[in-house]
Amino acid sequence: MFERWRRGPGLSKKDLRDLKHLRAYNEKEEQLRRARRIPLEDLPPLVRELVGLGQATSFREGTAGDRRARAIGEILNEAGGIEAMRDAYELAADWIPQEVLTLQNTWNNIGDWQS
Repeated sequence: MFERWRRGPGLSKKDLRDLKHLRAYNEKEEQLRRARRIPLEDLPPLVRELVGLGQATSFREGTAGDRRARAIGEILNEAGGIEAMRDAYELAADWIPQEVLTLQNTWNNIGDWQS
């Protein structure tokens, strides 16, 4: 009984082993992402601004960061269409992987961008 309590309710030894493997995989992915990302100071200015906005506001709807991120998306769309937007998105994703999920929604319906 004590052994089950230490593992947590409903977690078998196999569940714990799978969880351990998942954590190891996620740590390895994070290391690879960090290794391939371009240094912040070398990013294009608009992408650098997106990274800063994402870190500060997480692109929460209704914030100034959300509005500026949308404006950046429109600038990128005018400059190079969805390809420019995708490139900026991928560069930003290496720095703010969780926040770019919200950026997808912020950019929805700008040019051909669909979230």
